[in-house]
Amino acid sequence: KPYLNEKLQIHQWSNTTIRRITRENWSVKGGTIKKTIDMMVTPRVVEEVRKHFNCSELEGAELEDQGGEGTALTHWEKRVFEAEAMSGTHSSRPVFSSITLALMEDTGWYKANYEMSSDLTWGKNLGCDFVMKSCNSWITSRNSR
Repeated sequence: KPYLNEKLQIHQWSNTTIRRITRENWSVKGGTIKKTIDMMVTPRVVEEVRKHFNCSELEGAELEDQGGEGTALTHWEKRVFEAEAMSGTHSSRPVFSSITLALMEDTGWYKANYEMSSDLTWGKNLGCDFVMKSCNSWITSRNSR
């Protein structure tokens, strides 16, 4: 196992598995902040999230940043993946998308049958602005149209 990060009380993975990314101009009410995001950056996950969101510059799949030990850093970010079964909260119609199958395959323990994945419609083909910027930024840009 990777070493235990005493502060976070989690096993700390390498940068080839989970990487910390900083978004410099994260729009919030009243201005912008620097937002630090933990991303799953394994090869098939990167391929699947780029394809899903239609964003070739996306670094990986964003991990949940809220909740307790069993939610934060162990599930997909709800804001980005909504109804995905691996998001940290219950959805009325959860789906197991190709992104989750890609993560399972990247472990080396599984060979995924992507034809069995469910279609994740949330965020599909909405591009880099949807997936790499804040909800505030997305809503503001849509309202200005």
